[in-house]
Amino acid sequence: MENHHYYKYEQIEKISKSVIYYYRNLRNDITLPIDVEFIIEHILNLKLLWNPIKGSDGEVILAMVTPTKTQIQMNSDQMQMFDSVPNLERTVLSHEIGHFILHKLEITNPGHSYKRSIAKSNDPLEREAHQFAACLLLPRDYLLDFIRLNSKKIDFNGWGTIYFLAQSFGVTKTMLMLRLKEIGILSRTITGEFISQTGHNYGQLLV
Repeated sequence: MENHHYYKYEQIEKISKSVIYYYRNLRNDITLPIDVEFIIEHILNLKLLWNPIKGSDGEVILAMVTPTKTQIQMNSDQMQMFDSVPNLERTVLSHEIGHFILHKLEITNPGHSYKRSIAKSNDPLEREAHQFAACLLLPRDYLLDFIRLNSKKIDFNGWGTIYFLAQSFGVTKTMLMLRLKEIGILSRTITGEFISQTGHNYGQLLV
């Protein structure tokens, strides 16, 4: 990791905005949720495959990006997990997009894998890829506009708002709340609890 180029959050957000710019121009508009597969196939020109991926030592691998083969593989053995966790597939795909854009010069064969324990990883590549995924699926300007336009439904005084936003943008609750924290809509205590500006305590998320 000595030669790794570390990205600041602001840099990652700027890079994700350039992808959204091309996405919007190709589609003439943006409809929610962001079409991740369109970005993979029509902007990045990557192949998206579903194949079995075996982990070592009992590790569960959900996906793998291999820049030298210009492909993203999703683990077909984990369909049950993808089906059981809302928007997990979109999260994983966006994470792999992040690796391809930010780290493709650092990734060699056989590729870089997304493991089930990724959210707890201290690996800077994993952290940056997950931040990119959040910026891509929850573009700051579109998220703030959506909240403003739907102010009658959104009050951040309960889980209804979180479920509504997560469903509208096609993200996991965990990704949404971390992104809301980065934007400044939620704050986080030293014990990991998420607090809204109205004082509602959403508690901790295991990430």
